[in-house]
Amino acid sequence: MNKFDLSKRVGLITGGSGLLGLEHSIALLDSGASVVITDINKNTLLDTYNRLRRRYDRERVFYKVLDVTNEQNIDEVFSELQKEGLYIDILINNAAIDPKVKSTGLLEESRLENFSTDTWEFEVKVGLTGAILCSKTFGHGMASNNGGVILNIASDLSVFAPDQRIYRKEGLDPDLQPVKPVSYSV
Repeated sequence: MNKFDLSKRVGLITGGSGLLGLEHSIALLDSGASVVITDINKNTLLDTYNRLRRRYDRERVFYKVLDVTNEQNIDEVFSELQKEGLYIDILINNAAIDPKVKSTGLLEESRLENFSTDTWEFEVKVGLTGAILCSKTFGHGMASNNGGVILNIASDLSVFAPDQRIYRKEGLDPDLQPVKPVSYSV
């Protein structure tokens, strides 16, 4: 287990208040690291932060509100952390938009033929551009401080296509059936 000892290491998790963000935090904390959970939603972020602080040493759990699509905000958080003596060794790019499949029975907007360009651009901006921007800022910090690790999280649906049959709703026309949108896999 000594190979997995992350004592004296600091990990930052984007999308930290989501399902996987919490699990990444727990894994790092269980390995001895300190964690900085980040998310754009302050309410869910504080809930996750408080859950982790009840279970782990309060001196190893931190949070920052972070918009991964805003380079200035990323730079500000980076600077704040350095002023607080927190130098990131591990970056987990986990932030993403996970659209829940639902259907109104009218026009199914998740289907490619109805998928809006604005939705596409927003989801790619969070999932891909956000990872690049965070890697740029925090990765530069790591490179200046003896290196580190950047872990990019992707859904299994980024490797193989979703089985759209599992999203089918009885009684809906085939052209109105909900699907997991293309942006999620990308």
